[in-house]
Amino acid sequence: FGEAFGVGGVGEEGTVIGKMLLRYGLPAARLGKLGNGKGKGVVKLFQFRQFFARKFSDLAVEIEIQKFQFLFFQLDIAPQGLGVLMLSEQFSELLPPLMAGGTGSVSHSYDMPPFLPDRLEPGTLNLPGIYGLHAALEHCDLPERRRIEKNQIRSFLEGLRNCPGIRVPGPEDPERRVGVISVDFLHRDNAEIAYRLEEEYGILVRCGLHCAPDAHKALGTFPEGTVRFSFSEQTTEKELETAVNAIRKFA
Repeated sequence: FGEAFGVGGVGEEGTVIGKMLLRYGLPAARLGKLGNGKGKGVVKLFQFRQFFARKFSDLAVEIEIQKFQFLFFQLDIAPQGLGVLMLSEQFSELLPPLMAGGTGSVSHSYDMPPFLPDRLEPGTLNLPGIYGLHAALEHCDLPERRRIEKNQIRSFLEGLRNCPGIRVPGPEDPERRVGVISVDFLHRDNAEIAYRLEEEYGILVRCGLHCAPDAHKALGTFPEGTVRFSFSEQTTEKELETAVNAIRKFA
């Protein structure tokens, strides 16, 4: 369900994703006991303001794990393919192991151990990934990165304010966003705009549905998708200004 968080830079509650869980076989009655008791909304995923799976900025200050039943997100600052899964003890009892074998802790049994984290950690741990994540966190100043990111979001959104011919899904408040912003060109082909941004300005973006059709349906940008811009602490004010000017030109 990470697909809901890599499109437009805004946080959502877990209702939509709860419905997706039902679709994949987790029964509403059982999940309802973890959510609102009625099988609606099912699992309350996000009690903090917002956090995107594809961004790491607010992790240290926003997560209050006791309010979650589960949380999964990718780690773009770590070696490719690394993610994090956090589970409450109650929810972990409902989640069967995807794979089995090689835990090293209950070697005489054909079954996975009943306790965490061993029950969900078959085989050898991803030691290169763990060391890579540690190195990334040592390098990353999260509060400073978030401060820079909010300034970039504010500057980018202000530059696009009242720009005709585009729609920017999501709130205007930088406190409620992270540095992933989608732009929908209402009268142009988004794929053509992405191509011209690269060819004429050297700006690399991602266009389309971003492997997240359900997220785009929720945003009202399906099936055409959007042109997605993303920032980092290495993005300069000049680069933001260039992107804003290019968007206004193409809109």
